[in-house]
Amino acid sequence: MDRIRNKNREALNALKRVPEKETVYLCVGNMFFKQRVPTATKLIQDDQKQVNEHIEKLRRQLKDNVQQIQEMEDKGEQFAKFNLNPLTRDEMKSFSVVMNSIKKLDLSQ
Repeated sequence: MDRIRNKNREALNALKRVPEKETVYLCVGNMFFKQRVPTATKLIQDDQKQVNEHIEKLRRQLKDNVQQIQEMEDKGEQFAKFNLNPLTRDEMKSFSVVMNSIKKLDLSQ
């Protein structure tokens, strides 16, 4: 999936250098399609979104599978605290707002 994502990224960068009125060939499986640059860009971006979603799904499944293996080995409780999820972009923004408001308060009094 990472190879596909990198190829899509390379294709999008190459399409930025081609005039929009031009047509380009897209390779889909074993076939080539001739498309205009805006259409080709849209198709590749859609594919990139699907690839990213699939990669995230696989990462979530991997965590669950590791958790199941650890439970089978009777180590599930030992590593349960490491089953954390990263903060989302919105959560990070909210956290930054809260931290900035705390910094503005003068707590030295």
